[in-house]
Amino acid sequence: MQGTPNNDGRVLDLNALLAERRLDPVEVKLGEHTYMVNTDLTGRETQTFLTLLRTEHEAAAFTLLVGNAEDRKKVVASTDRAVSPTAATSSRPVKVHTSKQGEAINTFVDSLPRMHQALVSGQLMRASKALAEFAKTDDDILQQYGYGTEPAGESTAS
Repeated sequence: MQGTPNNDGRVLDLNALLAERRLDPVEVKLGEHTYMVNTDLTGRETQTFLTLLRTEHEAAAFTLLVGNAEDRKKVVASTDRAVSPTAATSSRPVKVHTSKQGEAINTFVDSLPRMHQALVSGQLMRASKALAEFAKTDDDILQQYGYGTEPAGESTAS
């Protein structure tokens, strides 16, 4: 059976929906380089990204955002090994895979002031689309760092 008719007798064509909603990478410029941010992260890759950020493996997290399919598979597999119960008792820590692009983004972001790190990371997460719901807005980040919160008529600018 090819499909089940819905109430009005038409078949819902999910193939057309998928073709219409292509997940092409988004081009972003950061520093002197241009990167293609992946917008087709799977649920597993999304969860891995959040785990990597939580465990301070930013270069590996950025690899998921800009890496090729092979790098992305290696990041997920190495993260699974690194967070496994046996890894905690092992005398040799498991190295989480990174790509040159992921490392380059991480090096650039690490050189920025903390507020700018948060702004760039948030923009990259929103560019990926899959991680947009987990990213703070720019306004939230600015407020967190105390920008735009001066009382009316007062300014901290000199």
